[in-house]
Amino acid sequence: MKRLPAVLTVCGLLLLLLGPAAWASPLESYPTIHIVRWGENLTGIARRYGTTVQAIMSANSIGNPNRIYAGQRLMIPGAAPPPVPSGGFRYTVKYGDSISGISYRFGVSISALVHVNNLVNPNRIYAGQRLWIPGHAPIPAPVPGGSCYVVRPGDTLAKIAVRFGTTVWAMVQANNIPNPNVIHVGQCLQIPKAVTPTPAPVKPGCEHLQWPREGVSLAGIVQVKGTAKLNNFWYYKLEFRYDGLDEWHYITGAETAVDNGLLGEWNTKQVADGRYFFRLVVVDRTGNYPPPCEIVVTVHNDP
Repeated sequence: MKRLPAVLTVCGLLLLLLGPAAWASPLESYPTIHIVRWGENLTGIARRYGTTVQAIMSANSIGNPNRIYAGQRLMIPGAAPPPVPSGGFRYTVKYGDSISGISYRFGVSISALVHVNNLVNPNRIYAGQRLWIPGHAPIPAPVPGGSCYVVRPGDTLAKIAVRFGTTVWAMVQANNIPNPNVIHVGQCLQIPKAVTPTPAPVKPGCEHLQWPREGVSLAGIVQVKGTAKLNNFWYYKLEFRYDGLDEWHYITGAETAVDNGLLGEWNTKQVADGRYFFRLVVVDRTGNYPPPCEIVVTVHNDP
């Protein structure tokens, strides 16, 4: 029994000499965590890690294999920790960063980051911490409009999408965002390629209406421009109605024909935001008129 203290002392000295390496072995068995991305399913994930759908379902208590969502953390049973790639670079953690976000941004698995950086708890990283990112150094991102935009106070995905000429859905997919209503100041968002809208076809009878056009969004006082004339002309009028069961509401009109000019003004601030039908009607002296130009527009006045 007298030898026990001596044995403990020797063990303690060995641990001190080995340093962190003596504690690193348990990390080799750290579970592989996969962050679900848009468009993924359990079949593809299971195939990627060499396991089965049933094994993943059991490990994560999933009742329906079709009920997974972007951003969900899945423990992958039986998957060996990924090999640490050669090369890499240092990354300084910024405010708002998470292991899953860093993993997605640099195309490196969470397990690889945990393994290389000897992280005991991947949910515990902090601003200023330096992490080794295995792989190749990232290519510097171009200026906003082809890449990384830092979220500012008051930003929303909708506002950012409009600013850079893209869509909320494209940004959600590019950044693997689980909830498009939740972004935070300082977050770095990849800006996907700008979307070029397809011009809406001109409706019959609307060939001479220059503005507004089908499908546009209107705000404030809208100047309606175009041509309103025909043989035996009597008068024209501009009208709108709500999207739904509603009668037409008169905006303005005149008994003077207009050729490529101002037909009138519509003060959209007098109506609620929403979807509307707008039309131009031209009437002749007999009370007859050709099919009116009727289009759908959206009214959206900023508060």
